[in-house]
Amino acid sequence: FTAVVYFSKLTTPYTHHPLTTTTTTTTTMPKSKRSKAVVLTQTSKKTREHKSEFVQDVRDAIDNHDTLYLFSYENMRSNKFKSVRLHFREPDMEGKGSRIFLGKNKLLQLAMGKTMEEEYADNLRHVAKLTSGSVGLLFTSRPTTEVEEFFDTLVEDDFARAGFESPRDVIVT
Repeated sequence: FTAVVYFSKLTTPYTHHPLTTTTTTTTTMPKSKRSKAVVLTQTSKKTREHKSEFVQDVRDAIDNHDTLYLFSYENMRSNKFKSVRLHFREPDMEGKGSRIFLGKNKLLQLAMGKTMEEEYADNLRHVAKLTSGSVGLLFTSRPTTEVEEFFDTLVEDDFARAGFESPRDVIVT
């Protein structure tokens, strides 16, 4: 956008009368700040290298552990899930710690393989089909009874969020 501004006073010294002659000066308007896209996050996009490292980490966990558990969660909060991570971080009898993977389901499916030809280990394609929604993978070498017993007894009280129904009647007087 270019604006034309007319001045009534002449700026050159070669004029006879200062009020009879006008000069024209062109100026540009400042750029609008509305047209710029403003990035509000400080994080950068995940690169192909980052995604391939994630896939390789999942495949290494498949090689290093005996058992894979697919678990689902609802309304997970970081502080509550931290106790689960700490419990399974402790080394088992063989000295191996367990690994928990949460993340993009498509990357988890890619690491396991979606078809019989692509699967990384036997029957992982069946687990890949079930990987949708809010799910995670637990790789461990602990006994099955110990893991199932831990998750059966895992109950954490938490404050309700929007949309939840109260398990108790509340009377306000």
